[in-house]
Amino acid sequence: MIIRTSILGFATATAFIISSIVPNAAKAEVFDVTFSSALYTVDAVVTATPDGGNFDITGITGSGTSNGNLFSITGLVSDPSNPTPPNTGTAAGGAWVYNDVIFTGPLRFDYNGVVFTADNGALYNLYTQNFNNPSFDSLLTTDQFGGGAGTAHLGTGTITAAVPEPSTWAMIILGFAGIGFMAYRRKSNPALAAA
Repeated sequence: MIIRTSILGFATATAFIISSIVPNAAKAEVFDVTFSSALYTVDAVVTATPDGGNFDITGITGSGTSNGNLFSITGLVSDPSNPTPPNTGTAAGGAWVYNDVIFTGPLRFDYNGVVFTADNGALYNLYTQNFNNPSFDSLLTTDQFGGGAGTAHLGTGTITAAVPEPSTWAMIILGFAGIGFMAYRRKSNPALAAA
């Protein structure tokens, strides 16, 4: 009985310490972002942290196509003078303004949007041109197929909250199973002691 109590105490203390050390990891949100137009596609995963009902974007990964040529997203462009999101900055010679924010109700980018780099050396900006669009509808690019000077391309974009991976679901189910097992054991131990 003493060993079981000690193990339970150790597990509780460990969980508390881990949650104290990495509080931001627990608060991070993940979104799936897609865009499609005549010349471009983007399929990305965006990480963000809650901020006043919206989400400040902290990272982006994924890939896309530019006139059928595959590119990989290499990173989020943020304002070096303001490294904490929202990053209201300029890119591509001051031609683009961005804020790296996902707004809620519904999930969408605003007119500034998010800017990212790609392994083809180009910059890309996903944003909303038509404010009646519930998600976003435009891609601005500096690559050769976009004219190289920040040409806008209208298309269809979506932002959805990512579904947890199977390993996350497995951990949640195992956690609930463990709690249920502990409750069952506690309930059955007094009956055994009385017999």
